[in-house]
Amino acid sequence: MFHRPTWIASLAVVLLVTFCGSPAARSATPGQLQLDPQQGPPGTSVTVTPTLKAPSECTATWPGSPSVAFKCGPDPNTGILQSVTLTVPQDAFPGADTITVCSPACGVELGSLQSAPFTVLAVVPDLVKPALGIDSAREVLKEAGLSLGNITGPSSDPAARITAQDPTPGAVVEPNSTVNVTVDVLQATVTVPNLQGLGIDRARGALKEKGLSLGNITGPSSDPAARIIAQDPAPGAVVEPNSTVNVTVDVPQTTVTVPNLQGLTQAQADALVRSAGLVLQVASGSGRVESQDPPAGSSVRTGTTVNVVLRAGQPVVFATVPDLRGKSLDQSRASAEAAGLVVQVSGSAQNGFVDRQNPAPGTRVPRGSTVTVSLQVAVPRSSTRVPPSAWGLVAVAALAAAAVATWLIRRSRTHSAKWAREHVRIAPQADAGRISIAQTSPTATRTFWLEPLADAGVQTLEELRR
Repeated sequence: MFHRPTWIASLAVVLLVTFCGSPAARSATPGQLQLDPQQGPPGTSVTVTPTLKAPSECTATWPGSPSVAFKCGPDPNTGILQSVTLTVPQDAFPGADTITVCSPACGVELGSLQSAPFTVLAVVPDLVKPALGIDSAREVLKEAGLSLGNITGPSSDPAARITAQDPTPGAVVEPNSTVNVTVDVLQATVTVPNLQGLGIDRARGALKEKGLSLGNITGPSSDPAARIIAQDPAPGAVVEPNSTVNVTVDVPQTTVTVPNLQGLTQAQADALVRSAGLVLQVASGSGRVESQDPPAGSSVRTGTTVNVVLRAGQPVVFATVPDLRGKSLDQSRASAEAAGLVVQVSGSAQNGFVDRQNPAPGTRVPRGSTVTVSLQVAVPRSSTRVPPSAWGLVAVAALAAAAVATWLIRRSRTHSAKWAREHVRIAPQADAGRISIAQTSPTATRTFWLEPLADAGVQTLEELRR
């Protein structure tokens, strides 16, 4: 027999597990939970409002997703029922599901529980763009919670592909709905390549690789510098094999950077503009440049007109002469123009590298001034330095020289030792505490003496006998 308190506690646990933890409890009190909307495709936002009489703490749960905690019941200030928003998971399969709200929390302690059904609608997939066959379309529809309906066309042909469908891709329909399709045996197609920026010959080759050909050409097609600026059909279009592609070509013009003319006289501005391949136009005024259009630093086509407004009393603007030595003529002009200066070549040489310049690098001069340079046909100074990649060869050459020197030294010592073995006789002489070495050649006339060492001359004798 159970005591009454123990029996009551056991009953409470059983009820808690039954109503807050089991699937059956989710529909135990239908209609008490308000959902808005009550159906929708994955990604739909659902407003969940439990109908409780007193404020409380609640948790709302979508099957298979983490619970969301929120305040539920009437708002203490307004009396309006409080709600929470859940989002239908993207992987939710079309069909009926149940949204559950527990107060204060499911599985924690006995409390109120409300649930309501929600229908996940299906989204019709695209069967036309990937040009699916019948079997593939059937599998795709099954994964979307749909099925294949009526088939119009040669469905028994294995090469048949879907060319139309109803409902259209992206339509939201009830779960298990059918999708009707039209199939046809498609002809081979080719995707038009992008020809823009190509020359005529390269475009013709690119089209040939795709089984296409070049059609009408609009523009200066005979100019080798002409490039395609437009095409019809457009890149990516799907056409039949052997189709033609019409193109429009033009000769791209070189662009230059507009120099800064601020503070220059009309003559200085004209010289600087002409050196950049542009044309100067004085809009009004006299004196020095106050403003210009296009502004300095703009990229424009060669031959563009630069309009300037002059005004008397404009202050002189100074610039620092850059170091042009060792640079080519084009590099020197670019550096000088960037500083607002003009390069003038002295002498007959028009190609090569700057050898001398006047004014010297670092000199402050009014902008628009001329820097005179002389050129020499030679390798620039920077190129006479040994490049990092050549240091390995230098190291190999040094090691080879050291090896030859070592071999020569050893050869000399070997020769000396050989001569000593053939021509020198070693004999002791006790009276002077020394060792006398007599030359043993037929004409020997000298005697050599060796100072005694701590090893009694053993090392010396060994060296001579080797």
